[in-house]
Amino acid sequence: DSIDFEENLEPIRPEYEDEANKAKSSRINPVTGMKEAHIEMRTRIPYFLVAALALLVTVGFICATLFATIVYRVQMGYIFQNTSVNTYSAILITITSAIMNLIFSILLSEFYYWIAGKLTDLGKKFSFLDV
Repeated sequence: DSIDFEENLEPIRPEYEDEANKAKSSRINPVTGMKEAHIEMRTRIPYFLVAALALLVTVGFICATLFATIVYRVQMGYIFQNTSVNTYSAILITITSAIMNLIFSILLSEFYYWIAGKLTDLGKKFSFLDV
């Protein structure tokens, strides 16, 4: 069935085309054989590096949160060891660390969505099918 068949199934994004037109670069698409706008890989490398750095920072925050939770549990276990709440210390530590994890998860989620939005805006002009 070829009704409504389009020659160009993936149209070029306007932001991408504007950036490529500013750079005055184009190439022949190996699939369609048509000339189209193209941004050189060396121009895109800084954007890839920013995305990789954002990924590393996010993973670093997650590791730091995990480490902080473990340190909290150990410290609170030591602090509650010789007190009157020793019998309930396991429950108190579990509940407070679960609340801390919830707060950290919500904050990291908001931070991740903010970073994802910034990276999406940064990469709107590029298509990974060009790589």
